[in-house]
Amino acid sequence: MKTTPSLRAPHGRRMLLLSLALAGASSVLAQSFGDSDSAADPRAQGARPPVTLHVEYASTGASPADFRGRSRPDSGAESVSFFLQGMVPVRPPTFMMPLGLAARSIHFDETPDAPVPGSARSISLDTGLGYRPNEAWQFMVRLSPTLYRTADISGDDVGLSGGLIARWRSRPAVTWMFGALANPDGELPVLPVFGATWTISPELTLSLTVPRPQVVYRPNRQWAFHAGASLEGATFRTDRNFGSGRNDPRYNHALASYRDVRVGAGFELRLTPKLGVNAEGGYSVDRRIDYTRIGETVKFGSAPYLQLGLRLTF
Repeated sequence: MKTTPSLRAPHGRRMLLLSLALAGASSVLAQSFGDSDSAADPRAQGARPPVTLHVEYASTGASPADFRGRSRPDSGAESVSFFLQGMVPVRPPTFMMPLGLAARSIHFDETPDAPVPGSARSISLDTGLGYRPNEAWQFMVRLSPTLYRTADISGDDVGLSGGLIARWRSRPAVTWMFGALANPDGELPVLPVFGATWTISPELTLSLTVPRPQVVYRPNRQWAFHAGASLEGATFRTDRNFGSGRNDPRYNHALASYRDVRVGAGFELRLTPKLGVNAEGGYSVDRRIDYTRIGETVKFGSAPYLQLGLRLTF
């Protein structure tokens, strides 16, 4: 089929899609090998790999919705996310298999004049194989099956993405990340990956990687403060009768992408070596729902957001 102009993603949206697609890959690669030298230390081979549980709540204030060039009633969003990450030692420290489970439930303020659903839910599994030939290089093959809805599931509610990511520690304080990701349900089926992290000092780190470019200051083992940007989102399908209730059956069981670009600052406090709490606040500057296969987009105005989280390592 010939692609219509309305479905072609401009440069700004391509960068946003790249950022969202990279989210899982960067976290899984970091989880598999870690950023410390302990993963390469043969004395650590007998230790049980850690498992991390992260529960997160986020709220974005209501702002006007824009649909087809017209302003619609205000709509906000609340989300609850659950992330479980671990790894299976295949042949440590050279080969590791990451295992991750992510579930997200987003609730929107529905608007009568725009296709904003009441909720969106998705569940994804992250797995693959990591290879670390030496202390400088790390490679990750990633595979992520995803459920775009959690009820009344059919074959087209299942998606699959994957990719190849590499990390290169060019010097003790500088790490580069590059590769490519594939997502057949995305607007861009293949996306390039590139970024870098610079440890300026033991207390200060600058990360120029998506989905969370930021500067982090750690004055001690308990506290960490950060400022920067983040890109959040999810792919989901609407209810099977969602469009019929709006006299537009194109939105029945429609594939959609929700994206939220945020700028803010926050902190993490380690209550114990295994338990931490975090909070972040700022502004959502680019929030939207894209119905990629229909060629329609609902945009939302800027609004404040608050994010709270709990992290447990066991």
